[in-house]
Amino acid sequence: MCIRDRSISKTHQAPPNESSSLEFSNSKSALKEARVLAQINHPNIVTIYEVFTFKGQVHLTMEFVEGATLAKYIKHTPLSLNEVILLISKIVNALVCAHQHGIVHADIKPENIMVTQQGEPKLIDFGLSKLISQENDLETLVSDIPTSHTVEGTLAYIAPEIIEGNSPTAQSDMFSLGIIIYELILGYNPFKGQNNLATMNKILTVIPISIADQQENNTLVAKNMSVLVSHMLEKQPEKRPGTMLVVEQSLASLSVPKKVVSDLTTPNASTQDLITNCLLYTSPSPRDRTRSR
Repeated sequence: MCIRDRSISKTHQAPPNESSSLEFSNSKSALKEARVLAQINHPNIVTIYEVFTFKGQVHLTMEFVEGATLAKYIKHTPLSLNEVILLISKIVNALVCAHQHGIVHADIKPENIMVTQQGEPKLIDFGLSKLISQENDLETLVSDIPTSHTVEGTLAYIAPEIIEGNSPTAQSDMFSLGIIIYELILGYNPFKGQNNLATMNKILTVIPISIADQQENNTLVAKNMSVLVSHMLEKQPEKRPGTMLVVEQSLASLSVPKKVVSDLTTPNASTQDLITNCLLYTSPSPRDRTRSR
């Protein structure tokens, strides 16, 4: 069965196996997330199939991801550096795809990354995302990022420019992912304080000790990863890598074993092929977008 919802301007194939239905008390948030996810088709981003209302509540029917959040996964599954590179490379490629569509996730944290039983990461929860239109102006899909949600849920992974009141950008996603990589390798978040104010102060002022300076017998791969993460955690967005594609290319250039490098992309497909395939999605025409609002 094929389902098309004109409000999100995308045709969805009904899930072959299982799906999950999530209830949202905020219909605006649900419809926004649906519109965002409907623009992306990527193996490491959760797929949305349908939006519907039942007894006055808005529901999203989306891909069922059997596994655990990255936050829970790493507590029970220690990762080697090569395994971190493989996992993060797939998340980075998903963000390359999203950013190529002008979509900034704006809430990157371990709780918003699912890891399947096969070890595949899935980026979820685009509820705070921002959509950049083709005219390159920032179209806010909600009026503002909810302050209470940001402070309680994502403060330890938020970029300094957002704390300062600026809108999230691709570089904000990059900073948040840099914190996750740091935590995956060293086991702790360098900005987490005893309370919210302490955490915000650290994000704004503290330069974390480099990964390499906290490890013994660093290999070339470890040193290069340390440099990359420090670059991603620059306080000023313009000092970070220019795009998430640059981060992806940096990860691919690390001198990791051939097996890991080959796993960073799909069989017989280069990184650029993956990006090209992602961009094959044709955005709705201006008429369709007008009709969907």
